[in-house]
Amino acid sequence: MGKGIAGNDLYNRVMTKVFDLALLSVLTLVFSVPVITAGAAFTALYAMMMKMRKNEEGAILKGYVKEFKENLKPSIAGWIVLLAGFAILAADLVILRDLPGENGAVVYGVTVTILALYMTFVSWYLCVRARFVETFSSAAATALRFMAAFLPVSITCSLWLILLFTVVIKVPMSMMLVPVFGAACLCYPQAVMIGGKIDRYIEEREATAPMAVLEDPETLEPGDVSELVQYSKAYRDEHPDGGVKRYFYVKFDSEKRKISGLHGKERLSYLFTYYKGIPIAIVSMIVLAVLWFSGEKTAAGADFSIALVNTYGGDTDGLEQVVSSAIGGTVLVDNGYQIPYTIGEETIQSDVATLSDYDRFFLNIRTGNLDAAIVPESFFNYTCGIGGALRDVREVIDRERLAAYMEFLVWAEDEELGLGAYGIVLPGSGLREQISEGFVADNRGERAVLIFPAGVGSDEQCALLTELLME
Repeated sequence: MGKGIAGNDLYNRVMTKVFDLALLSVLTLVFSVPVITAGAAFTALYAMMMKMRKNEEGAILKGYVKEFKENLKPSIAGWIVLLAGFAILAADLVILRDLPGENGAVVYGVTVTILALYMTFVSWYLCVRARFVETFSSAAATALRFMAAFLPVSITCSLWLILLFTVVIKVPMSMMLVPVFGAACLCYPQAVMIGGKIDRYIEEREATAPMAVLEDPETLEPGDVSELVQYSKAYRDEHPDGGVKRYFYVKFDSEKRKISGLHGKERLSYLFTYYKGIPIAIVSMIVLAVLWFSGEKTAAGADFSIALVNTYGGDTDGLEQVVSSAIGGTVLVDNGYQIPYTIGEETIQSDVATLSDYDRFFLNIRTGNLDAAIVPESFFNYTCGIGGALRDVREVIDRERLAAYMEFLVWAEDEELGLGAYGIVLPGSGLREQISEGFVADNRGERAVLIFPAGVGSDEQCALLTELLME
């Protein structure tokens, strides 16, 4: 009986915490709709989450609104500056994404790392604003000092950001959870780690605060320690920067003296023992970003992109060269789409099919990152059933060739566009044999259909690709 009650109590606490985090995420999203108020919205979010860390949050809605109102006016100017920095780094990523080769991947990886560190700095800044009363410049300086002093925590936060965004990009379905849990997933782990370090700083400062921050001891009676401590707390809350400077100066000076007193192997051994995690973590961040980018040849970096759905792996490099010579520009052929789907009551899939490939395919179609695709005929029928995804191939084929290709056109009823020839069957010879050894598993033996997503790709390149594949 006791265990059951304890189990129910744990479940209730967990579910309450999940609900509170979801509510905070939704509130942050709503209060961030006017972009200039997003700084105050996230400051209020961090303030509430740092209180949740110690179970001091109280009424979530009332507490969040109170924090938001208190931080609204003071945070706008600083938030605009921070937003500009983020926009510059994000623009750099868009530009660097198109750089070719491994060098491009390294530069892109370093930029991703810098962006992650910048976002971690913003998190420190927002936590400082949530905990102390400071101007933008003093809060930014304090955040940098905290970030440097607790570098392992800062790097962990950056790695968390890279991991989180990688999951969102690789698993598009996770975007459905962003409105409800996005802000919570992004900020709560950081609030726990950063809040813990700020509380540690405050606790350590309280032991020495009276002598360190009191500007006018004569205002108090000698020996009145309790009132002295209260005065120092109030002064630190209003003017924390001086206390932070002194706190970190003492810590850095002490560490510097300790290291300078060591020589040779002793110094190397000390640095390796206490600081090895920092360079390892930074290198890991860069390597993670480089590997992710170099292994992810993106359609956005090509002039024309082609998806091969549910095929065996073929010579895509050779095919890219052939197609590029025929239609011009940079061509990307991606045979990594192994997609499960259902026709009627039959589920079509292979051992390697994943829902993430399904999400990636249709996301790339909707966002214009795919210009063409070669798919099994049953998958073509499935796509037409979704509606509005494909264009009529007659739009890209000239009249003379259209007459020759008429028998290869595949007609279907699109739920949005009506009846049309939304695909063309490829002959089983010529370049078609270079694409792959055929379709896998349940798609084996089906006819290959060339399709063009609606509103994507130039008519000329689509026509040249059709001619090439129909030879």
